[in-house]
Amino acid sequence: RVAENLDSPLPDSLQELLLRDVRGQAIPRPKSAKVMDLGCGAVSFIGYKMHGVDVQVVPADPLACEYNRMRQELFLNLPNPAVPAESEDLTKAFDLDSFDLIHCRNSLDHSHDPIQAVKEMLRVVKPGKAVFLLHVRNEAVNNGYAGLHRWNLELRNGRLVIWQDPRLAMGHVTPSPPGTEVEIDVENALVKEGLVSPG
Repeated sequence: RVAENLDSPLPDSLQELLLRDVRGQAIPRPKSAKVMDLGCGAVSFIGYKMHGVDVQVVPADPLACEYNRMRQELFLNLPNPAVPAESEDLTKAFDLDSFDLIHCRNSLDHSHDPIQAVKEMLRVVKPGKAVFLLHVRNEAVNNGYAGLHRWNLELRNGRLVIWQDPRLAMGHVTPSPPGTEVEIDVENALVKEGLVSPG
């Protein structure tokens, strides 16, 4: 699978994001594109190719040091080693406005502070470029808050909401009393920081 990935294209959904502005209008095909695969784990599987575009995929993960050590031990020769980076502190590892696209799949729910992570993604992606979040709905609940699963993501009335039961997230067996869940409307939080416009 790894060897096949080196020649595989970026998924159509990601290619489309590189060919549109924030309003969805077509833009000229770029000559190059720098794409972060955030929380990719040991290996990025998003693909490395796009017709007519020099794509640089930058794998980033908080456990990158361990994963890179494993890759060396297994003699996996991949284009770019993963960069050690906490999603909440991306600006410590990367320059502002340095990516054409950020892909984050099934990892935001592992964050200590997912809203801070989204804020950091918006700081290191170029203005007008996309942050692509692809997550299973309510992953922490689905997994009983086990392992790294601490947060739930879901659409409520067309809005992205990140939430958790604080007691279960801290390892307790009994849930928090009703109405005490931590719930964050992502757009509202980002508008307050001036990182996005309403709507």
